[in-house]
Amino acid sequence: MDAKPPSAVELGSAASADDHRRVSPSGVIAALARIDRAIGSIVEAAAGALVAVETVILFAGVVSRYAFHEPLTWSDELAAILFLWLAMLGAVIAYRRVEHMRMAALIADLGPRRRAFFEALALCVGLAFLGLVIWPAIEYAIDEADVVTPALEISRIWRAAALPAGLSLMLLFGLARLIRELRPLDLFLALGAILAVGVALALANPLLAAITSSWCSSCC
Repeated sequence: MDAKPPSAVELGSAASADDHRRVSPSGVIAALARIDRAIGSIVEAAAGALVAVETVILFAGVVSRYAFHEPLTWSDELAAILFLWLAMLGAVIAYRRVEHMRMAALIADLGPRRRAFFEALALCVGLAFLGLVIWPAIEYAIDEADVVTPALEISRIWRAAALPAGLSLMLLFGLARLIRELRPLDLFLALGAILAVGVALALANPLLAAITSSWCSSCC
């Protein structure tokens, strides 16, 4: 007997199942992991190249200054610009690998559930800080666009842009990690704790201002 062709309802159900698999949370998390690895590899390659270039520039500056007595006037300036980029990219790499400096003594002896909450809290606090400082960093870079460096005679935005670039990458990696690793309950509890602290500080602002004013008056 010939096999019965699938009905329109069966075809529609199969298509709906395929669509559900395409947008399943596991698929989104896998895509985020691939994007994280790709951008992380680019950042690590750029940081490694900057280390090599920085080493060559500093070595050339030392040799030209002390061996040939003809210093390269632009070497220190260029090295300072590249060092700032290297510092920000290094911070991004450490943040992505969760290898930045932090105090883990308080959560070392906690159980898995409580540790997961404090990990979520630390991540959310870090993301909140990055969100607060990224716009001032962008404004600073824009303000530096019209300033010219004395030796290279290039816009100082090439140096100042390292701050918003690094902060943006850390924010991106932090959000990707938040989506991939945190449980919704831990995330909601962490956000609730941050909101409670923020409201408490806002309510205590007049008291803190009065304490600061009295302290300044006593010091003067």
